[in-house]
Amino acid sequence: GTTFTENSVSGYADKNDGNGEGGGAIYVGYGKLTLTDATATNNTASDFGGGVDAVDADVIINGGTFSGNTTISGGAIYAVTKSALTIDNATFTGNDASYGGAIVLNSSNADITKSTFSNNSSYLGGAIQNTKGILNIADSVFTENKKGQKTGGHSYQDHHRNQDDLIHFQPSFPSFS
Repeated sequence: GTTFTENSVSGYADKNDGNGEGGGAIYVGYGKLTLTDATATNNTASDFGGGVDAVDADVIINGGTFSGNTTISGGAIYAVTKSALTIDNATFTGNDASYGGAIVLNSSNADITKSTFSNNSSYLGGAIQNTKGILNIADSVFTENKKGQKTGGHSYQDHHRNQDDLIHFQPSFPSFS
């Protein structure tokens, strides 16, 4: 697979329109991205998606590892504006962000299967933060992800904004430790 290591992007986030700098390794807007057995390690972005920043995009990840990526929102992946993530058999470890240690879904949806989330950290959503999206998780493992004061956690749901925030665990509940 393809390897993305120590890439970075920086800039200024415009608070009026939400635009900022994202995708330390990859930015995909209004398109489709498929990664097979890719590795994204130690990438950084000043605002969104230390590894991948997806805006109104379809992102398919088959296998691979996202580790040590950092940013403000979505340590490994930030998905916004009707993006759709399909993740199968991937590993997310040691990613760090203020929001969503590994993944942030903002008005986007994700189907995650047979994946592992470990040692990711964030102020909200040690592994995943979901705001206004649908998150389906099956046969996945969450271990030692940390949120806030290193207290542990797998996801943060922004229920106070919108009742459309949903998490579905199917067909089996993921393992947490």
